Amino acid sequence: MILRLLPVIIADLLFAAHVLRFHGLAPALIVLLINFTLFIRKPWIPIMWQLLTGLAIIEWIRITIYFVNFRMAMDMPYFRLLLIMGLVILYNVFIIFRLRSYKIQKWYLGES
Repeated sequence: MILRLLPVIIADLLFAAHVLRFHGLAPALIVLLINFTLFIRKPWIPIMWQLLTGLAIIEWIRITIYFVNFRMAMDMPYFRLLLIMGLVILYNVFIIFRLRSYKIQKWYLGES
């Protein structure tokens, strides 16, 4: 099951790196500690992670808009930034659908 949850863990590590860069160590550690909830086999855990990933997507969109506006104002190239951040956002959307997969849902229901 760890391999099935690995994309979720990677997405959370990426978000923790973002939080560390912009908000400091304590919030980043909290984001990292939330990873341990993935190993609690309760039906509400995937729902909680979908909501948290949705909030992360909102943050990624917000920071993307901020950086693109900054680069446009400074007359700097921004297409590569937009492409990378767009891929990060799409990866997080993939995570939401990944958490809805049959095998992950079955595992959290305690059936496997």
